[in-house]
Amino acid sequence: MAKTIILYFSKTSTTEKVAEVIASKLGADVYQIVEAVPYTNADLNWNNPTSRANIEQGDESARPTYKGELPDLTSYDQVIIGHPFGGDIRHVLFRQ
Repeated sequence: MAKTIILYFSKTSTTEKVAEVIASKLGADVYQIVEAVPYTNADLNWNNPTSRANIEQGDESARPTYKGELPDLTSYDQVIIGHPFGGDIRHVLFRQ
């Protein structure tokens, strides 16, 4: 069986629950991506053009940072990425 890891970002725990179900079925390792500055409800208000989420969506220089370092992925055959659906991958996943 292929060695698998699931990397996920979840604001409301929905993606986390899905990642855990998939991990249990595949016997995969799991790593939660946690943003350095947590999102508030106001940050996620898509109806406000100046909300953090909208700014990050429209400005490539506004990528958030996350806590910790990603695990070494070279030992994995498969990497699965889980993220909330908001029309695009959350920009927390794009840190350089």
